[in-house]
Amino acid sequence: MRARPTATRYARGIFEGELIPATNLGGGVIAPAANIDLSYMELGGSDERGPSWLARILNLRDREDLGPFRLTLLEALLKAADERASGAEP
Repeated sequence: MRARPTATRYARGIFEGELIPATNLGGGVIAPAANIDLSYMELGGSDERGPSWLARILNLRDREDLGPFRLTLLEALLKAADERASGAEP
């Protein structure tokens, strides 16, 4: 008999509803605390969430000012910055 999946969404170590604390972004800008909403992982779009992740990514890929190569470069820069910040001492 198969185990039933839990109702709580989970992605890359993050659970639905977890709290991201307020964060100082520098320059006097503070991002307020926010709860994680993983409903955007669901397939397909909805009136509540708007287009699906796939539709949003395809839209970015097909834009003339971005395209697949610039989009890949931006993703690589974001990933590198995240890895660098994650390795820094708090």
